[in-house]
Amino acid sequence: MPSNNLRSKQKKSARRYSLGYFFKLAFFGVFRNGVMSLASVLVLTSCLIVMGSFWIITKVVNSNMELLDGYNKIVAFVDYDADTVTLNNINDRLKDFQSKGYIEEYEFVSRDTALQDEKEKYGAEYAELFENYLDENPLKDSFRITYAESYSVQDLVYNLQQISGISSIYNRVDIAKSIDDFKNAASFIFTWLTALLFVVSLFVIRNTIQASVYVRRDEISIMSCVGATGFFITFPYVIEGFIIGTLSSVMAFLGQTYIHKYVLTDVVGSYGVIEVIPFAQVKYYYLLGFLIIGVVTSVICSMSPVGKYRKV
Repeated sequence: MPSNNLRSKQKKSARRYSLGYFFKLAFFGVFRNGVMSLASVLVLTSCLIVMGSFWIITKVVNSNMELLDGYNKIVAFVDYDADTVTLNNINDRLKDFQSKGYIEEYEFVSRDTALQDEKEKYGAEYAELFENYLDENPLKDSFRITYAESYSVQDLVYNLQQISGISSIYNRVDIAKSIDDFKNAASFIFTWLTALLFVVSLFVIRNTIQASVYVRRDEISIMSCVGATGFFITFPYVIEGFIIGTLSSVMAFLGQTYIHKYVLTDVVGSYGVIEVIPFAQVKYYYLLGFLIIGVVTSVICSMSPVGKYRKV
């Protein structure tokens, strides 16, 4: 008979410490402290949406700055009467520069191709004007060069000027450097703002959850006094944090979806000034990032205040 009583107690203990039991306690705690739980969810959701918005703004800025990288090009015009030998010599020198890492790529543009490009650029309205230059094309053959780093441009320009057969060089180094500086500054600012917001969010969320735990401080103390283990007291709060974090992450994802699709894409993108990253390309980054940050933050913030009110 004593053995049967012992087995009965072990079964009750196992049932009491089952995961379902802890989830039941956690859900009960969330709904019983509805106001504080709602405050935690709203604060965390707001913080996640703001962080997600800063992140996508950084991505859009960098993406649009990369579209302007066409300014990191140099056009080297060849002498009007340059022969095939001269063109081959220039091509060999450019190939040598490419092997040394001065340039990323280059292409030869004949005068006929250049004239055709200009004709297509200005459209049918000026087509007749360009027809007059078909017999005597005033344009020169050229090499369009994409350089690797803006800091090596001056050396590259100097080396190009030493090549026989190159008559002039056109570049917009000033614009390229300005674009690069702006891109780096924007990335730096938005990255640090996101990091700062994350730290502030931790304090706000922790204080909100701590207030929720404070309301139940007597309950925690009583449970400690009657012999409840630290795990038994703390684990329901961990699950509460998990529930709050998951719910906040889902709400933040839905809110960010609306912002991206209907504010960023339909409103901002409709002006055609900037190119917006399609939502399909970043939706999984949103969801995964929100889940990781939301759940981990909530769980950590739920665990830390409980020990303060436990009586050992």
